[in-house]
Amino acid sequence: MKFLITLLALPAAVLAAPTPNEVAARDDNPPGFVFDTFACACTNAAGKPDGSCPYGDSKSDIGELSHFCFITSHWSKPIEQVMTSAYCKQQNPAYPTAVCKPIKLCLRYPQCTNHNDLYNLCGYKEEISEFYCDHGKQH
Repeated sequence: MKFLITLLALPAAVLAAPTPNEVAARDDNPPGFVFDTFACACTNAAGKPDGSCPYGDSKSDIGELSHFCFITSHWSKPIEQVMTSAYCKQQNPAYPTAVCKPIKLCLRYPQCTNHNDLYNLCGYKEEISEFYCDHGKQH
């Protein structure tokens, strides 16, 4: 009998698990939150970042993340796997050390339902025309 009760309770537990949208909507995550990741930079001996980013990734100009790179789309490889110290030494021997900091990424254009695969730092507002939002939609 206990087995039957456990078996009946299992679907309820699965249904109670939060969806990705529910996780993103939690109080500790900003509006448009997609996921936690890293911003990375190649730094010199003084800890100053060089500001160059791999092709396709973006550079921040915001506060302590200034000159750090982060991914901008779902097809980008995680930046902490790209910007390693080996990568930095090869790109610019004067900036041989990779440093990564945790960040939150949000939808780049939350008002455009057809561009939900592009990301930006949470809290950064980017203006966009309605034409861009409508471009590529199936009519």
